[in-house]
Amino acid sequence: MIDYSICGVKVHENVECTGANNPDSENASLEECHQMAMDMQYMQYSYNSDKGKCYGVTPETHDSCLEPIEDENEKWDFYEFWCSEGYTEEEICIAQKVKPSTSTSSVTFTDNLKKNTCNADVCTAEKGITTVEDCMAMAKENDLIYFGYNKNKDICWLCYSSDDQGYTECIEDYTEDSKSKIYFADCNDEAYIAGQYYCDQHEYSDFVGTVAEEGMKCADASNGDSYELTVAECNNFAMDEGKSWFSYRDDTGLCFIPSSEQQEVNCWNSYTEIGNAWDTYTVCGELNESVSDEQQACLGKQNCYGEDCYVAFKSTEQSWKCDGITQDHKGVDFAYCVQYTMNMGYTFMNYRTSNGACGGTNECAPKESGTEWQIFVNCAEVSF
Repeated sequence: MIDYSICGVKVHENVECTGANNPDSENASLEECHQMAMDMQYMQYSYNSDKGKCYGVTPETHDSCLEPIEDENEKWDFYEFWCSEGYTEEEICIAQKVKPSTSTSSVTFTDNLKKNTCNADVCTAEKGITTVEDCMAMAKENDLIYFGYNKNKDICWLCYSSDDQGYTECIEDYTEDSKSKIYFADCNDEAYIAGQYYCDQHEYSDFVGTVAEEGMKCADASNGDSYELTVAECNNFAMDEGKSWFSYRDDTGLCFIPSSEQQEVNCWNSYTEIGNAWDTYTVCGELNESVSDEQQACLGKQNCYGEDCYVAFKSTEQSWKCDGITQDHKGVDFAYCVQYTMNMGYTFMNYRTSNGACGGTNECAPKESGTEWQIFVNCAEVSF
């Protein structure tokens, strides 16, 4: 039985179970659809919010949810349970602009208050507030939901004397201001796997970066917004910036650090996206930047012997070899290559599975080869 008390849900917009359709669906609200999936002990389902259709929660339809596909018609969303002992919840607030169709728990807005701010006669203009997130934080500290913000002049409008958390002053009796917008704090409990859980599970978190999700990236991570750093440098930079998460692209040495609270939330497992060469890390503490890549790969192998000393230096999903390695030795098996590099006292072994090519070296500049090569470190030759 699945213990759903430690499970969250990840939503994939415009994705559907293969073959999802309205006639084979159940009529249900999203909450009812969610419960149907749990009642059936399922981990996936699709929902069409426009039609109130729930697909994949019956024995006849569930198997098609095991391989979801993109919904080109943009009618369905795909919901996927994830479960972990590290499950935690945290209240997250997002500054939402007041405009038609947005809503709080009690109000649905019909007006667009884009060029307005809260009543200037009774509210206070706090100056020097450089982000709308900081303005929202000040509003929440004073038990306010509604506030105004002018990003051009860094002015945050707060109605300290409001009897209804700023609603009257900001939504009903607002003041025209062409450079301001009216916002509300949209707060919800969000479930995710806590960073500390990953740290506790990682025996060597004091020495090397702690990967939270392989092949996944913070939703906002991109090459253009990244820095060229080592993993340790990226980790320490993130910590200096007060951030607990970052994404790192090993093949190009690119480091993405979230620049806002919302971007950091987008590094949680419930919001990360497929990143291929990217991995998402959590910050467990400061890392020693002098620890070499081969030392990191060989942690726990200090007293190894023979073939047990050889560990993969790069992901098996990508093809790598040390720059300069040739195919002078071919047609050998893996064990022979291990013995060869061991006898030669090489630190790095290169092996190509397609034709049994083997090469060794003491210095390695990893290079993508695209031809089924893989690099291994001989930890017996690595000094700690």
